[in-house]
Amino acid sequence: MEIHVDDKKRLVEIWLTKAERSDFAVLNSLKPVYQKFNAQKYKVVVFLSGDGDLFENTKNLLMINRYRDDAR
Repeated sequence: MEIHVDDKKRLVEIWLTKAERSDFAVLNSLKPVYQKFNAQKYKVVVFLSGDGDLFENTKNLLMINRYRDDAR
């Protein structure tokens, strides 16, 4: 797990690995983090490591975005 705090943007990024994303003990340990930063008016964002193919998923996302741009 990695936690990055950006005080200027009032943003907290929490990065979880594949193993951590399904570990209830890890997920429960985040509750105090949410409470602490929500009380300080920070936005808390959690990123979960995926299990798809990064190249294929990125290629598909770029193709969809290009299609949307061409349709405008």
